[in-house]
Amino acid sequence: MRRMLLTVTALVLAVLATRAGMHAQAGGQSPTPRPQPAQPARPTGPPTPVFTLADHFLQWRLLPGEKAYEVIDGARLLQYVNDLSGISRHYRDSGHPQFWGRVIGSSADQESAQWLMSHMTRIGLTDVHMEPIDLAPQWFPQSWELTATGGGKSLTLATAQPA
Repeated sequence: MRRMLLTVTALVLAVLATRAGMHAQAGGQSPTPRPQPAQPARPTGPPTPVFTLADHFLQWRLLPGEKAYEVIDGARLLQYVNDLSGISRHYRDSGHPQFWGRVIGSSADQESAQWLMSHMTRIGLTDVHMEPIDLAPQWFPQSWELTATGGGKSLTLATAQPA
């Protein structure tokens, strides 16, 4: 091990001495820098994603007794999640920036019920209808502010679910 360390040290010293000699022969001047290649223009659009979730859904190996589960389609289920999330965002963007989602008794609740009824009808169910429920008067907060403080820092939350 010691012998290898001495050999590597000697090689490094030889390279340094050779470079010092070349520098002295050049009159102490550094070699002329090589021209750098032109940098490509930066793209102006959105970056190309490195990872696309939909291309990497898990594929589970099923045992012979579990073959009935092969028909479960993750992409179709994700579309349902996206549809329902869209209803929540539509409610938020329609003038409810703080207390939003598919809140019972709200227009988003009605939109969710319509979405569900249309899917039930699409799969062939008959006599699909809504059964209204009389709710006690609901109190909905109109605005509030929530600030979390800790470690000398404060964070004001733009949206939160009030208790």
